[in-house]
Amino acid sequence: MNNKDFRTITRCMLDVCRCLDAIREGQFVKFGLTRGQHSFLTRIDENPGINQETLSYILKVDRSTTAKALKKLIDKGYIKKVHPENNKKEWILFITDEGKKLNDSMEDSVTSPLEKLYSGVSEDELDMFYNILLTMDANIVPSYLDFKKST
Repeated sequence: MNNKDFRTITRCMLDVCRCLDAIREGQFVKFGLTRGQHSFLTRIDENPGINQETLSYILKVDRSTTAKALKKLIDKGYIKKVHPENNKKEWILFITDEGKKLNDSMEDSVTSPLEKLYSGVSEDELDMFYNILLTMDANIVPSYLDFKKST
């Protein structure tokens, strides 16, 4: 493959992401959340007790973006932050019962577009695609981290 092919493939991936982002953003408005806030809520639900730094890394966003999103979610009562027992400097994050209910109620909005996205793709193709994406993610993350250090 040449660079033109790589660029075409990357554009296609970005097109898919933009389409999903637009659909989800429109659906999440009904719940009073942005797509980004939903991502934070979901990751905290999946990782109870996660700290802000790890959450930022998982979502590939800077700490200030994370802090702003967390403040909005705390103000809405969807998450809470607490000090771990042996560390009064650090904060760890948990989803509240209200946040869990909201996140669960949004599940159809998340999965419905994905069913359309993956329709006509076999299990074997999905497995191969997933493994390729894992490799690509592992390849690009070091460059992303180097870039973030330099900015």
